[in-house]
Amino acid sequence: MTLKAQIDDPEGETFAERFDEVSWNNLDRLRDLPAELASLRVIQTFCKNNIKKPLGVNDKLLLLYADNDNAIFCAKVLYQVLKSHELLGGVDMADSLWKVEELDPKDTKKFVKSIEKLWPELIKRMPWQNEDVGVKYYLNLTGGYKSTVMLLACFAYLKGTEDTHIFYLNEESGKDVLILGFDPSNPLDEGLSTLKIGSINPDTGDLISDSLTPDEL
Repeated sequence: MTLKAQIDDPEGETFAERFDEVSWNNLDRLRDLPAELASLRVIQTFCKNNIKKPLGVNDKLLLLYADNDNAIFCAKVLYQVLKSHELLGGVDMADSLWKVEELDPKDTKKFVKSIEKLWPELIKRMPWQNEDVGVKYYLNLTGGYKSTVMLLACFAYLKGTEDTHIFYLNEESGKDVLILGFDPSNPLDEGLSTLKIGSINPDTGDLISDSLTPDEL
């Protein structure tokens, strides 16, 4: 079915037109959305209600996806839904689609090389910064290959809570989105960064945590 859709609708525009905005606008319907959209919706609510800075013109979305037909088509559909329905307001989507070349595990040798190339590309696209820049990176690790997820998690660990946090939604958790970051400024005895973790109430966007505060995000 998906392959046929790719032939009939290669850019995902027809699928995007059929998107039901009721599921996006009604937080009680979050489970009706694909996990990627559901977690983005919760992140949007969190930013608006906690840090008093809705996602907008100073923000940019990157959709990282694998190099195979199904992944490419799904990424294009998500892109078209977000863009055509303006679900994220004024968020910059000019260069949102980020295909990771040869990230397809059917060929192990190519897959390994692709992961190796991805690491410096992450650093290039999300560079370390000083306090004057004030950029915040939110890594939504809801989907994707496990190796990619692990790589992004390691990236977030190295960058620390100064500018990077991880969001994660699992279908078994209901609608609550997990949020975590690593704080190197308060290391454990072993010299490792302290883990700060909590969750977001999807109905209110409120942060529920004993270690994270909205000011840090």
